[in-house]
Amino acid sequence: MDDAIPADSRVPTDIENAALCHQAHGYTYRLDDCTDHKKGGTAVAVGIGDRHFLATAAHVVPTSHSFEVVFPKGQKRVVSFAAHHFDRDVDVGLLEIERSDVGRLGAGFLPITDVLVNLDQHREWGAIVLGFPAQLTRPVHREHLRGGCDLQINAVSSFTYCSRTRRIAEWPTEGLEEPSDESRDIFVHFEPENRVSALHPKNAGSVAPSTPCQAPALSGISGGGIWVARERATPVWRPQCLLAGIAIASFPRDKWIHGRQIGRWLDLVLRHYPKLAKCIGEARNLTHGTARPSTPAP
Repeated sequence: MDDAIPADSRVPTDIENAALCHQAHGYTYRLDDCTDHKKGGTAVAVGIGDRHFLATAAHVVPTSHSFEVVFPKGQKRVVSFAAHHFDRDVDVGLLEIERSDVGRLGAGFLPITDVLVNLDQHREWGAIVLGFPAQLTRPVHREHLRGGCDLQINAVSSFTYCSRTRRIAEWPTEGLEEPSDESRDIFVHFEPENRVSALHPKNAGSVAPSTPCQAPALSGISGGGIWVARERATPVWRPQCLLAGIAIASFPRDKWIHGRQIGRWLDLVLRHYPKLAKCIGEARNLTHGTARPSTPAP
């Protein structure tokens, strides 16, 4: 019997939102493009069976480019990739991490059981968008090396935005390269003038009050996750973030962020890794009870 909280459950508190954001952050990484330093984006680490991937947007991982993973604390690690696949038409991509390098990312892989494929988009859901905007990348050290080369070390900061998904009835009809598709797309409200805040956790287990801040330019969040929360009616509240989509574009002037549903990324994985069909099929069949909507059903 599923013990999910009913659909009209309360809106999460600031501390609960902070816990959900912290959980999603543990699976999210900055991808630096070593071939073209003006590019790069965000990726979500996902484990499926005995394979480990970075899920991202196709335009973040161009063909023949090389990439480095930047960890939340800013340190870079050169991670070897066993494969590089993408679907330009849908704008989803993946990098498979070499098994010998999986340990470099520690335990930061989202289990396939924590993706949400069947999201009812006829209603709104509380959503979190998390990524690494290029504007929040800053140089912290520069060193001149022999041979006329320079070594520059950058620090990165994440941007986390708590919002809500758009109902299909509210989906944009202009500004898209192609008509929206209920089985492919996901849209999130983006109203930074009222909703952006900076959370400053001092240490594990304590979160300082949020303070208003101006939203950065969103270039670089492509490939980041669009997450929804699920609560269980257990005596002790615990966060559970479910990955519902991958961000591919933002339109601050029109107040929305555009993404692809995680099911379309799983299609890409299945195309190149048919042996993972059982794991992916089980994930598609999970309902996760009731994710938390932002408003009751009409």
